[in-house]
Amino acid sequence: MHGSNSSLFTWEAWAQTLARDHRVVTLDLPGHGLTGPDPRGRYSTVAMAEVVRQLADQLGLERFTIGGNSMGGNIAWHFAILHPDRVERLILVDPSGYPRDEPRPFAFRLFSMPLVGRVVRWVTPRFMVKNTVREVYGDPSRVSEALVERFVDFTLRDGNREASRRRFALPEDQLHTRLSEIAAPVLILWGSRDRWILPRYAERFHTAIRGSQVVMLDGLGHTPMEEDPASSLAPVLEFLRSARQVFRP
Repeated sequence: MHGSNSSLFTWEAWAQTLARDHRVVTLDLPGHGLTGPDPRGRYSTVAMAEVVRQLADQLGLERFTIGGNSMGGNIAWHFAILHPDRVERLILVDPSGYPRDEPRPFAFRLFSMPLVGRVVRWVTPRFMVKNTVREVYGDPSRVSEALVERFVDFTLRDGNREASRRRFALPEDQLHTRLSEIAAPVLILWGSRDRWILPRYAERFHTAIRGSQVVMLDGLGHTPMEEDPASSLAPVLEFLRSARQVFRP
């Protein structure tokens, strides 16, 4: 699962490699990408985890590895808590959902402001999207204009900005208090230059989830699977091999 205001394309490079040996399923979550606004307003983390469950049921996926980045990571670990029997392995890439010591990134705070949020849903300058994309890379020079255009296109997709405004207005749940219930093998990846969710939160997730593994990705930012697909995927491939050998039923 992708992060907030992103799309399934964030996993494109990983998916191409993983698909050689695995079945790979990605999706645009409600209020994102080409899925667009959800008529039932399913924008809470729990609600989107339920959307994922319904998709898995439709695809006949009974037990599987689930993973996500940022908001998608939050959904992934929610899913692991709510449906432990469905999760074979869990991969968290700079996940959100653990209570923060600092405010959310400025771009997200704009959407949650009562008056400003109503303006941003109609007027979203390209430079604001570009600055946001550059902020999530450890090395902003790696951000291409094509990548920015893709984010602009999906941001401006009819209804997506209103969906973001509604999502950011929702209160945080307290499911992080149940992270210790996760029993599946867990890999936590974190960009050492993540400025959106600071690297110290990797240790907090690691402490909360017994037996989890942490890999710090040197020099990378909040979306390491986009910024450097090869180096960020390497520990995932090793994790999938070792988890299959040790934990597979």
